[in-house]
Amino acid sequence: MKLEDIGEHEFINKVIRSFIGNKVLEDVFFKNGLGYKIDGFQLSYLFPFMDYYDVGWKAVTGVVSDLVYSLSQPKIIMASFGLPGKTEASEAEKLIRGIYESSLYYNAEYAGGDTNGSSSSGWIDVMGVGELVCERYNDIKEGDELVLTNPVGLTSNVFISYLNGFKIPILHEAEIKVKHPVVNIHALNVLRELCPIISYSTDVSDGVLISMYNVVKRFNVGIEVTKLPIDDNVISLMSNYGYTYLDILRYSGEEYEGLIAVRKGNTEKVISKLKSIGMRPFVVGKVTSGSNEVTYKGKRLDEAGWDNFKGWF
Repeated sequence: MKLEDIGEHEFINKVIRSFIGNKVLEDVFFKNGLGYKIDGFQLSYLFPFMDYYDVGWKAVTGVVSDLVYSLSQPKIIMASFGLPGKTEASEAEKLIRGIYESSLYYNAEYAGGDTNGSSSSGWIDVMGVGELVCERYNDIKEGDELVLTNPVGLTSNVFISYLNGFKIPILHEAEIKVKHPVVNIHALNVLRELCPIISYSTDVSDGVLISMYNVVKRFNVGIEVTKLPIDDNVISLMSNYGYTYLDILRYSGEEYEGLIAVRKGNTEKVISKLKSIGMRPFVVGKVTSGSNEVTYKGKRLDEAGWDNFKGWF
């Protein structure tokens, strides 16, 4: 059986999980107060409005998002990339500059890495090390509420437009979200301050539904979605082309936001603090007993999103 038949998520769940257990469901590995994260992608995923600088910036931002929403202060960034030998040296320099300046922006040290050739379009992998800023409780309970730091869907606008030959208009803020994403680093200060009332926190850049299913699998709970977390401007545009809230959720991803599980009775405090740093947080759902499902209005929401081996599912 080929990887495209199994799919990335099933391969992770069955094969990699058989070696390292439930750690496979965590975005970041922790040991002795340090968090470790590696992430990467093919350069064939670039959109026409992006260049190599954007790639370097975005690759670092993806790793930083995982560290921040796992309660870690980014400290060190390293990167490995492969490019075809016929690539202009000036283009490769743009990639390095993007990595370097993104690291600076997030107050992390870019410590180099490895360079490689590539027989295709190229690839990049970024590794980050962060310092844990407070104790991670990881003890989600029934009744905890789930706060999303900002609405999602802007990247879905770009992805769906791409799948339709760019015949669907792309909102300016959606293009910027894909081209030059930024993690609100001040969110880490909020998480540090409110750590005792946070039962779990994770980044949602793999897609909201995938992230929610990682939670239910890891903690043997259910999630009842109470509000579909789509940006109003996105649904207003995409509904004109026949796309629903659930369609947009399916094509979500690469939105470097946090899903925060808050102990019952403390939600308003978290929302108020996040609003004070310019975010638009809201309660997206609550934790229920161990159904191992994500539901909305009594109906199951299937796990859906991007799969690196077989594409959208």
